[in-house]
Amino acid sequence: MLRTISQESPDFYALDALQAGWEFDVTQMTPSIEPSSARLIQSDRVSLVPMALNAGFNQTIVAKPGYINFGLPAVGSTPIWVGDQAITVDKLVLFPTGEQGTSVSSAGFKATAIHLLQSQLDELLQVVFHRTMDDLLARTGANKLLASDQDALRRELSGWDYLAHSQRQAPGALLRQREEMLAESILGHVFRSEIGDSPRALKSERAMNTALEFIRDEAQGEISVTRLCKVAGCSISTLEYSFSRRFGVTPKRYIKSLQLSRVRRELSRFSEMEYRSITDIATKHGIWHMGQFAADYRKLFGELPSETEARCRT
Repeated sequence: MLRTISQESPDFYALDALQAGWEFDVTQMTPSIEPSSARLIQSDRVSLVPMALNAGFNQTIVAKPGYINFGLPAVGSTPIWVGDQAITVDKLVLFPTGEQGTSVSSAGFKATAIHLLQSQLDELLQVVFHRTMDDLLARTGANKLLASDQDALRRELSGWDYLAHSQRQAPGALLRQREEMLAESILGHVFRSEIGDSPRALKSERAMNTALEFIRDEAQGEISVTRLCKVAGCSISTLEYSFSRRFGVTPKRYIKSLQLSRVRRELSRFSEMEYRSITDIATKHGIWHMGQFAADYRKLFGELPSETEARCRT
């Protein structure tokens, strides 16, 4: 049986369909230009999620047990960073399994997430490709598709979209055939592809990664850009260039967005927390100027902190 769910919201966490094969921890980097959307198309062994994200998001992704997760940007999409790699429309991404990964998308990002059961892939790898799961996972990251493979994969995904829009429920035998064809198609494309960015190109991101690790570890308290440069061992111009290239914002703006997103996450479960006020939560995350905090929060999320708290209480 084919199941479909369509969702639209300016709040990323309201898009449950996005979490078919993985779980997210999200920092919203820029205000929403309009609601984001996600559509789940799901059979017994395949979950497809076409999505359109209309704000900038920094995501930490953890695969759910038993799933192997892929992503294919839509034609005309804005780029996305996955780990240290810039992903363009000609690349199929194999996301990490068994460890967390990161991605950074800007407003206007469109893609289809492809979630396949590991048990199905294990069988196909052995019987059809004479490969192992380790062979597949060695391709984790960006896999540049041949032009013909890119077109073929998009046609395969269009076939699933057609089934989802059909007024008649697809027979079980047809769905099983489509599941197998999609999995075989993806595995074939991955093993024929060219591996993405070279190790030498990735080394240029080392200072950036050091800075990000420090920011994430310093969950509380204020972080200055000067301190960040010392930790990363680079100049402020290098750091600003790296943040702008990957996130589209300055280091200072990134830190502020991270703080605001952490506050919003706790406000959304205010009744479960042991805080006496919104101010308590804000100061916990290094925010001291409450007037500016409210203005920044409203600019990023389109509502005041008090409105988030009141909405989540009901």
